[in-house]
Amino acid sequence: MKLERLTGPQALARTDHLVEIYLDAFSGPPWHENERDAAAFAERLAADVRRPGFTAVLASDGGRPMGFGTAWPTPAPFPTGRAYDLVRAGLGDEVETRLVGALEVDELAVCRQARGRGLAGRILDLLCAGADTCWLLTLPAAADAVRLYERLGWERLTGPDAEVAVFSRRPGGASSETYVRFQSLRPNARGTHPGVFGLVNGLAMQGRLSEAEERFRRENNAWYEANFTNPATVDPSVYDRSVNPGAAAWFKSSAGHLMCRASGYLEILAAHGVECVRLESADPGRIVYEDDDQVVVVPHTATGS
Repeated sequence: MKLERLTGPQALARTDHLVEIYLDAFSGPPWHENERDAAAFAERLAADVRRPGFTAVLASDGGRPMGFGTAWPTPAPFPTGRAYDLVRAGLGDEVETRLVGALEVDELAVCRQARGRGLAGRILDLLCAGADTCWLLTLPAAADAVRLYERLGWERLTGPDAEVAVFSRRPGGASSETYVRFQSLRPNARGTHPGVFGLVNGLAMQGRLSEAEERFRRENNAWYEANFTNPATVDPSVYDRSVNPGAAAWFKSSAGHLMCRASGYLEILAAHGVECVRLESADPGRIVYEDDDQVVVVPHTATGS
């Protein structure tokens, strides 16, 4: 699966692809969009690409469009019209302090045949990479979308009675570096919490992955090996339990291009009932290794994380 960032003119040039994805993604419940709705989306897109800060991400597989997202910074004062009035009704004046200036994810669409592979999360992570705060909305009746955002660590801002479900996420603080780790909810026999990649590799060793899941694991493991430094190749002692007890790797919040692929691993774990959580911290422990994309830390408790 290929993900690429698009500028406004580039997105406009791919309108046909985006409309194709839009219609496939939203033709079912609870949206029930049709050809007329897709044409209206194309008209909105022609105007949206001119918004200051507009950005988009397009996902394709073998040249076939599979998913996309569009976003731009929310201007001040908080806009009216479209769904903005429903957002204000749910949040009141908080929209001015919590959403103005944040990156607004306007559309997120994934073709039905590409679902269940973590693509939506990958698009979101790339779309939001570098943004201090991001927000989006969906219908409360869109149960799959609500569960997705909750699983990916987005905070729901509106209550259960609001007409729209508004979510927000802060990938990184404005004043300092923050770190992100995906790990098991419960400790293993050694008292540590295996990370997302170790958990999926463990399922593979047990022969529990489907053919599609195993193909995803192999392809993406190979991608990480080619694009992500293994700290142990730089410092063989970094994970030595006698030297650095409980040492664990954390992504830097700025490494959105690497975190975007973790969503597919999370989807596999969820399908097998393996609980995995997303942690964010400005101080996860004593740093024993660092590069541009990650740190390895010994947790302050020295019991493993």
